Amino acid sequence: MKIKSLDTFQLSIPVDAEELSFGRVEAVDYVIVRIEAGNFTGYGEAATLQGPRWSEESKETINEITKKYLAKIVVGKESSEYRKIVQLMDENVQGNNFAKAAIEMAVLDSLGNELDKPISSILGGAYRDSIPLSWTIANNDPELDAKEAAKMVSKGWRILKIKVGSLPLKKDLERAIAVRDAAGDKVSIRIDVNQGWKLSQALAALEPLGEASVDLLEQPLPKWDLVSASILAQKSRIPVAADESLCTIHDAVELAHRRAAGVFAYKLTKMGGITNAQVINSLAKAYQIPSYVGCMIETSIGTAAYLNFAAAMSELDYGCELFGPMRIKEDVVSKGIEYHNGNVMVPKGPGLGVKVDDRKIENLQDK
Repeated sequence: MKIKSLDTFQLSIPVDAEELSFGRVEAVDYVIVRIEAGNFTGYGEAATLQGPRWSEESKETINEITKKYLAKIVVGKESSEYRKIVQLMDENVQGNNFAKAAIEMAVLDSLGNELDKPISSILGGAYRDSIPLSWTIANNDPELDAKEAAKMVSKGWRILKIKVGSLPLKKDLERAIAVRDAAGDKVSIRIDVNQGWKLSQALAALEPLGEASVDLLEQPLPKWDLVSASILAQKSRIPVAADESLCTIHDAVELAHRRAAGVFAYKLTKMGGITNAQVINSLAKAYQIPSYVGCMIETSIGTAAYLNFAAAMSELDYGCELFGPMRIKEDVVSKGIEYHNGNVMVPKGPGLGVKVDDRKIENLQDK
């Protein structure tokens, strides 16, 4: 169906507070994209951490770029031409991956609704209907971290990720040990530094983290420092995951060529959408680089898009952390994402597979 309109909505939703290497996160900003294609509606979403803190984009830039530049590329095209739309957006607008990803989600959602098929079917079919879910711990306190770890393990979680980097290295290592002691030996423990360490700190952390049986070290170094990342990745027995340093197809080529990452972390918004993420995944498979799917604490809209992408991946070695709807204080759907025993279920309905509530979006919209 021909796309006849594109609208955007800016909103912010409080979340359970997290202490990250770049500061405290108490709310998430969103731009919701809604398109109309024939008689079908599609929704997409870009989530950012209270302004341009994690990336260069904010809800204000996403909204304006979408309305002024990207909408004119999209409106008038057929929803079935989603790959062509992505190509045209990339050719005519530099960067702004979050905005492009939100639009592609909406186009795919409308196409899925038109075809009465989930997005995963459009992408080639689902390999799985549920995904092991990681839970993030970010209290900056060993005792509180240990209590939260024990609580989540008792609820069925088998993957825990600790956010570190804002405390001295010794304190963060104490937190890792405390979580391991509380969680037991059968739980996967991961560390996410969000670029908060220098190479010397990361190297010094390897032995203590190994003793705590940490099985993934995510983005310990600044995203631009691929020389140090290559040194660390080749010295570490713990796989080092690239997140902030992996945004474009060119980033993926460089990381693979330099052997600077042992795992690729997929986030649709940083990669400019599902189409680009699939290309990166194909490259990763050629280099035998394992994968996991991260998040920006999306609502059920963005989470559903991520889940459809993740379901269509032939291999998903490290599970996902698509817990956004569990952490936000309000959602924008009447039927959302389902969770069970430490797993997240892939939506089965057409398009995204969730039912968006326009009234909830309007109530949360910035006034």
